[in-house]
Amino acid sequence: MLDIARVLQAAGIGSDIELRYLHASRQAWFAPSLTAWTEAALFRVLDEPDRLCEPEKLARRLGFADAQAMRRQWPTLVQALTPTLDNREVTHHLLRHVPATEGLAHTTRLRAQALDYLAGHGMFDGTPWGIVDLGWRGRMQECLGRIVCSHLRDGAMPVPGYYLGLTEAPRDLPARWEALAFGSQGTHANLPGPAHLFEMFCEADHGSTQGYARNANGEVHAVFEPRPDARMAAWGLATYRNAVVCYATQLAQAMPLLGATAVPAAALLALTHALGREFFGRADPEAALAFARMPCSLSVNHDDSHELAAPLSKADAWCRALSLGRLHLSTQWTNWLPGSLARSNPAAYRIYVRLHRYADRLRRRLHGLAAP
Repeated sequence: MLDIARVLQAAGIGSDIELRYLHASRQAWFAPSLTAWTEAALFRVLDEPDRLCEPEKLARRLGFADAQAMRRQWPTLVQALTPTLDNREVTHHLLRHVPATEGLAHTTRLRAQALDYLAGHGMFDGTPWGIVDLGWRGRMQECLGRIVCSHLRDGAMPVPGYYLGLTEAPRDLPARWEALAFGSQGTHANLPGPAHLFEMFCEADHGSTQGYARNANGEVHAVFEPRPDARMAAWGLATYRNAVVCYATQLAQAMPLLGATAVPAAALLALTHALGREFFGRADPEAALAFARMPCSLSVNHDDSHELAAPLSKADAWCRALSLGRLHLSTQWTNWLPGSLARSNPAAYRIYVRLHRYADRLRRRLHGLAAP
């Protein structure tokens, strides 16, 4: 996203905005944001579809380098974890096995490191700033708000958050902070494609941020896992990123043709949805095959990896293609139906694309008839 913004800025769009990259992650911000050791505060940072009862997963969420580090500090907590615990029960174990003073001492240390990192980026020098992210629940901005307000007690600094989409509004933001969604806001965010695909498309070329540390020169820097994702690199992440920058460059060159000094957000959103329908719904067969093999993780911790779209049986592919995914012969899950169809049955995929285009035209026609 930063690469895209820099390309647009080089074309003269938003030239008065200073662009920076904040290295952050759930591991780097969630635990430092805890200023209360209560069920509500803890569950807000543990509330995920993933079960966090595995010591390695819970350790990362609580800001530890690994499970061994958490075991050394809180051995009775690790002993109490079992694979059957849901995240609410994990929260109860945290309250039961980790005294509040001990838990908050840990989060205070992490918060001091995070504040030093933010200060190094000039976040407290009085210059207005905002953050840009994909979305989806706004909890990164919530955590940032708590971290910042622990340093600026009056919370006087307004910080907007700009997102592609929000499935829910962030909770407990400081006064005058706001969260703005480019696409839409609400449980059924009207995105042009699956949210996890956007996350894969914005994959960084460095490892996940673990936290912050001070080097020999006294400068605070981000600490990464010692690897970019090897499977993403082998798939062709660098090639894909170059293609995205190339597209952004062409978009920047075309914008003056619109004849306006500021392109309306509605026009950009309409373009986003048009491109999204073409790619996410009916990509060229070659593109569908290439992206179907992209390594994908449905885990928020990115601790699993498999191909984005698994192949289906030929019969199941025909059934799903003819019903545009509404009917199926098996319960096999596919993260991206076009990719699964392209891998499984090229003929069925071609029929699916034609039906998809016809359904799209029909929806637009019906929408036009329903318009006032």
